[in-house]
Amino acid sequence: MQVSEDACAQLEDELLFCEDCRLYFRDTCPQHGVPTFIADSPVPARAPSRALLSLPQGLLVKERPQGGLGVWSALPALPRGCIFGPYQGEVVLEHGECTLFSWAVRENGSYFYIDASDDSKSSWMRYVACASTEEEHNLTVFQYRGRIYYRACQAIGAGAELLVWIGEEYARTLGLQLGAHFKYEFGEKELLLKMFQDLQAKPPEPAPTATPYLCGDLASPGGHLRKAGPPAPAFPLLEGTQNLVGLGRAQSRYWTFFGFQGDAYGRILDKTKIICKLCGVRLSYSGNTTNLRQHLIYKHRQEYNQLVGAPDPPKGALPPAAPLARTTRAVADFLVWDLMPLEVVEGEGFGQMLNALDPGYKPPAAAFLAHTLLRERHLQGQAKVMALARGLPHCALSLDLWPHSPSLSYLTLTLHYVDDTFEACARVLGSRPVPEEPTPESLAEALGWAAEEWGVRESGTYAVGPHG
Repeated sequence: MQVSEDACAQLEDELLFCEDCRLYFRDTCPQHGVPTFIADSPVPARAPSRALLSLPQGLLVKERPQGGLGVWSALPALPRGCIFGPYQGEVVLEHGECTLFSWAVRENGSYFYIDASDDSKSSWMRYVACASTEEEHNLTVFQYRGRIYYRACQAIGAGAELLVWIGEEYARTLGLQLGAHFKYEFGEKELLLKMFQDLQAKPPEPAPTATPYLCGDLASPGGHLRKAGPPAPAFPLLEGTQNLVGLGRAQSRYWTFFGFQGDAYGRILDKTKIICKLCGVRLSYSGNTTNLRQHLIYKHRQEYNQLVGAPDPPKGALPPAAPLARTTRAVADFLVWDLMPLEVVEGEGFGQMLNALDPGYKPPAAAFLAHTLLRERHLQGQAKVMALARGLPHCALSLDLWPHSPSLSYLTLTLHYVDDTFEACARVLGSRPVPEEPTPESLAEALGWAAEEWGVRESGTYAVGPHG
């Protein structure tokens, strides 16, 4: 039986599916010919932000209303049956390293993973979001010749978001049978891959019978439980979050609002990610409650006050979470628009100024800003400039060499073009350190590499000269 299953899997790996005929074929559909493969934009192997730069022309990466990044079509229509891929990333052999950006690939009866967590080693397909329902999807994931691809199961019009769905085709590759009652909740694709991983692992020992306790009950050093106090206040938790798994040894009250994604047996699937029961956002978890507390303060201040016993704001007053979030965004915009160094937010003078304007506000750490709001601003801005550059019929690039210190110089790349109103415009694409004495060849190489990185076609002229 195992031999026949492997033989069937190898056969399926060589077949493609026609969305019009609803039949499988090898290489060419007898009725509709060779399918259309949409290639990625060429990008150097080790280019920073390689994933964004590989975006095919006509597609855009931007922020989704529900958070995170997604991919949208700007073309009049993407035809049904067109194929994107292959999905690119690092090969991972151990399933424990699998993340939200991974797909499993079957090969000779075993599996490995393509992990696109690193955006410098992956492609734009890492940004395609999973559909939350079968009705809203327009892409289907499948395996073909040992690689992962997305196929358009319907025509995709301009302004539509690309949403991928795990259907029977890929589930069969994993050896899973999706029943009619399979539901997507928090995690979607990640949940299915975890189910698949459970099938690859040894059956777990039966879990001990759990005794129901109140959320606030704490275990004392002697093993006795604290008596239940007054009823816990009712909070507006999202529907379905009651299925999240709590941390058994948790003694912090913050865990009232957080939990882990679990399987059907109540086992935690990923201990590095926690889910907020108030908004559904995923947060990194490293063993302490710092992220939990910070998220509650900045996003759910009213519930946080109820939890810790702080007084609620007077009726009619604006909840603190809203101005706190606005202030944090304003700080990020200040850094971006005024080109200020990130360390400014941790300076004593900056802190005193914020304290005078809003005594209740404490600015987040520089590292927090760098990995959240500033990263989002960078990706959004880069995607906009990249789309602009690719759409220009004529443009020019200039390289500006300027010294930062006696031992360090920088090279700044600027895009020049004339807009529709015949105004001269310029966009600084980036700056990077260069050797102390760059040669004309190294500068020309840097220009060519940068032009390819930003998707600028060979057009116009450029000049290289010292700053000033």
